[in-house]
Amino acid sequence: GSSHKAVVRGGRRFLAMVLPPDLLPYAENFYRRFPEEFLALGSPELEASFDLRPDGSKTRFVSETPVDKTVHITIRRWRALAPAQFHSLSCGAGLAPMQLMCERWPLQRGCTMGSPL
Repeated sequence: GSSHKAVVRGGRRFLAMVLPPDLLPYAENFYRRFPEEFLALGSPELEASFDLRPDGSKTRFVSETPVDKTVHITIRRWRALAPAQFHSLSCGAGLAPMQLMCERWPLQRGCTMGSPL
């Protein structure tokens, strides 16, 4: 399983996921083979602009044949959600989606709350 450690960034304290040592070679290979995709999908600010909730609007598709392997990931921007969907997420509290998620589920999805929204 993954573990978390307390980190201070920009004067704010938050929990950060620590990658288990046995997964480090996978992360290194992914970065070496696909650096642009690694940086795009691993950005700490991604949750502020995209719906990455476990039961959210993201989709993924993996297909492997004798000829090739296809990996397709689609993440939707928060502003692409219908106003009713966004309203139900914020419950009228006026909170940004990432702030709301971190308040509801602070130990999941790598909530940082370290960068202003």
